[in-house]
Amino acid sequence: MLIIGERINSSRKPIQKAISEKDAAFLIEQARIQVESSASFIDVNCAVFLEKEKQNLTWLIKTLQGSLNIPISIDSPSPDAIDAALKIHKGKAFINSITAESEKLKQIADVLKSKDVFIVALTMDDNGIPDTVQDRLKIAKYLIDVLKKASIDTNNIYVDPLVKPISSEPHQAKKFLEAVVQLKKNNIKTVGGLSNVSYGLPARRILNSVFLSLAIEAGIDAAIIDPVGSGPKEAHLTSEIFNLAKSALLGKDEYCANYIKAFREGRLS
Repeated sequence: MLIIGERINSSRKPIQKAISEKDAAFLIEQARIQVESSASFIDVNCAVFLEKEKQNLTWLIKTLQGSLNIPISIDSPSPDAIDAALKIHKGKAFINSITAESEKLKQIADVLKSKDVFIVALTMDDNGIPDTVQDRLKIAKYLIDVLKKASIDTNNIYVDPLVKPISSEPHQAKKFLEAVVQLKKNNIKTVGGLSNVSYGLPARRILNSVFLSLAIEAGIDAAIIDPVGSGPKEAHLTSEIFNLAKSALLGKDEYCANYIKAFREGRLS
């Protein structure tokens, strides 16, 4: 399974500060520890800088690849920034991410036409993220069809059926896992930004670790995670902790009430 390391994201305050101050040593270290923790690609995101995104993104890619022999996942909503980043990137990059939003899809398809890149394709269209597994599958097939017409190799496309936080939508993790299974049945490669699942909850690394295990069991091909201190660690969890996390993730513990209670009682340590 491919691991895409998510730590170098400008939405994180230390990363934003390091990019602003051009602290190359700090950012290189953030990449290095992810590679040592089995990351196959390093995701880089400079989107919070808006009009300076392209400048910062190209600087960051040059900085990281100048010190470490690593491929990059170019994480940007801007076709212009992606185009500039691809011109200086060494090797085969991931593009994170493409949606089925009509105007954005046309622009990015033009930028990527005939290019040899990996793609994270999100099951989101002009109506947002669909609720059902079948609607996610429908959007995935549409995205693949559009990208295929742009001469993108379908073997390079990884679909992310998108997981929402179980703190607010208790059954969405289960739907994500079901979507992975259905996509795989249709010979579609899958990826997920898995850490979203635990947003707003305590002891997030436990939930993230168990969710990664469940996603691997469902057949996921790649994961966008923080690989440092992460991974499928259910063997290191007590059966009580594992089952509490699993119940919360599969919607059997409504709004994670039992999981939160266990945290407050100190039973998740």
